[in-house]
Order: sequence, then structure tokens, then C-alpha cells
Amino acid sequence: MILLLLNLSHTAEVQGSVWRQIRCCHCQADYVFRVSATGRGEGRMPLGLGRKIAEQEAREAALQHLAQFFAHWVEPMPCPACGCYQPDMCRALTDKKYGWMNFVGATLLTFACMFGVWVFQEDFDPKQAWGRGGEGWATMWAVLTVVCFVLGTGVLLGRRYVRKTHDPNETIPHEIRMAEAQQHAMLLAEFQAKYPTAETFHFPSS
Repeated sequence: MILLLLNLSHTAEVQGSVWRQIRCCHCQADYVFRVSATGRGEGRMPLGLGRKIAEQEAREAALQHLAQFFAHWVEPMPCPACGCYQPDMCRALTDKKYGWMNFVGATLLTFACMFGVWVFQEDFDPKQAWGRGGEGWATMWAVLTVVCFVLGTGVLLGRRYVRKTHDPNETIPHEIRMAEAQQHAMLLAEFQAKYPTAETFHFPSS
């Protein structure tokens, strides 16, 4: 009960959106699209006291979290003029599509380390561990170690190769990219005419 009182806290959520301005590195057109997100923060209430201070701290933390998100998040949005994604957007789409390769490669290397430990562990008894015996266990562990290591390394290297060579501007049809851009983005001149008082945040493509 005392620990609960010492660890009381207040959480807050803040929703926000910004107009993100991008200069296309393919056609040099400036375009704008909206990015929305939710920031979350937490404020402490020692001994259950200071609720208003905790609420203020939680809100400030949520706003800071939201600002950090907008500063670093890459939202894939093709250019409405040419339909191309920017380089950082291409990397984000590639990471989303092939991110599973990191998990698979790391898992295989983990098994390789585990099997390798068993190969050199003199007191490991396969009969006790698996209910089987035989002199071929050490050979099997060695083979599994090599196989998992080779496969894991290959998957991770393949993931690195794919990240460098995969281009969503080539794999995603131009018609689909243009439809997405026309639905969710607009050229800067069109945006300024439609929202003359709105502010944009400029993010150079990289």
C-alpha cells in the first residue's frame, strides 16, 4: 500500500497535427501534406500529493513527445507532381516491408550461439535434455550451429542489400502513387491558396 502511494502518477494524451512541407528531389516541386499523431506523457504524484503539478508535468511531457515525433517521424507520401517518394520515405517503406528479416536473422544467430555452446559444453547430456542418447549429438549440434549461422548471416546481409537496392518508386505502380498523392497531399501553391494563414514545417528530403 505504501509503495502504491509512492508511485502514484498522472498520464496525459495530446493529439496534434502539422502540415509538413517537402521539396521533391526528383522534380523539385514543393508539396504539403498533413501528419497527425498522439503524444503521451506522465507526471509523478509523491504520496498522492500535487495532482495539479502532476497534470501539468504530464501535459508538458506529452507535448514534448508529440514535438519529437513530428521532428523525426518519416511519413511516406509521394509527390503530387511526379508521384515519387523521397529517399527517406523509400527507406521507411522498405523497413516496413522487410523488417521481418532482422527478427529472423537475429533469431537464427541466437540459435547458432546456443547450439555452439552445447557443442563445447562437456557436461551437456542430450539424453537428459531430450530423452535421447547417441554419439551423433555433438555432430548434429555442430551442423546446426553452422547452418543457423550461415542462414542468419545471409538473411541479415540480404536485409542490408534490400535496404540499399529496393525502390518503392519502381515496385509500386505510378497510378497508385499518384492516386495516394492526389488524395492526401497538394502542391505548395495550391496549399497557400487554400489555407493562406496556415503554417507549414519544412523538412528537407534526405
